Amino acid sequence: MKQLYYIALAIILLCNIDQTAAQSKSDMPNVKIPKGFVFIEGGNYQLTPDAIVPIRSFFMSSTEVSNLEYRTFLADLKRNGTEEEYAKASIVVDTFDTLNHFAIFQIYAENPAYDDYPVVNVTRAGIDLYCAYLNKMIGQDKKSEYQIRARLPSAIEWEFAATGGVPKKKYPWDGNSLTDSKGRQRACYHTSNDSITTFMSPVKSFEKTDNGLYNIIGNVAEMTNEIFDVVKGGSWHAQDGQLFIQNNDYLKFRGVQSSPAIGFRPIISIYPKSILKIEN
Repeated sequence: MKQLYYIALAIILLCNIDQTAAQSKSDMPNVKIPKGFVFIEGGNYQLTPDAIVPIRSFFMSSTEVSNLEYRTFLADLKRNGTEEEYAKASIVVDTFDTLNHFAIFQIYAENPAYDDYPVVNVTRAGIDLYCAYLNKMIGQDKKSEYQIRARLPSAIEWEFAATGGVPKKKYPWDGNSLTDSKGRQRACYHTSNDSITTFMSPVKSFEKTDNGLYNIIGNVAEMTNEIFDVVKGGSWHAQDGQLFIQNNDYLKFRGVQSSPAIGFRPIISIYPKSILKIEN
């Protein structure tokens, strides 16, 4: 099933994106990119032995969206949005007790002690509204030749950023171990030695990747824009065998809309208006 998914995804991307050479940062139009986003230079990504997918350059949040960032968005939505939008974007509380951390999760989203931790238990509708909020911050010049859009990454864009464009790379760093040469964990995940107190880490924990991304593996699994709500990267509650870059978890197949183990990391894509828009 995984191979069929990737083949179908490659066909969709090949039909919907410009297959010209990736833009360097100096070739990108001068636009206002929010603080905290890093440039991911595109290229040709070997998805399978038979599929090479051209990836256009984009900007990606260096961290998972934090509780403070999401609360700031909710405050703006409460002032400027509708009651219906605010209800859609509000954090889902009825799943907080599913991972044996009910007491912490009751204060997690609002307590300043967890401001720099990743927001969790948000729905896809809430994430889409957050991206719309970012688009409002960026602004869009109607006379510009480019379409600037904050959105969730596709699964392939996420993989491309996590691997640095290196095919079949298991982790964002060199080697096949989740620990460094001194035996220290390189990501936040549930090890066999952990007790039930395993929990998330701040969004800037552990060493960042060469392209400037923190916690791209572990901490919280990250939502992508795929039709089956694919999440990538594994989480603080995942075993080590689930943390490799190519692993996919399909939420719609599990009947899940939000989870204490799932957050998100938006990207900003910049496309010439003369080409087809990438699917949301």
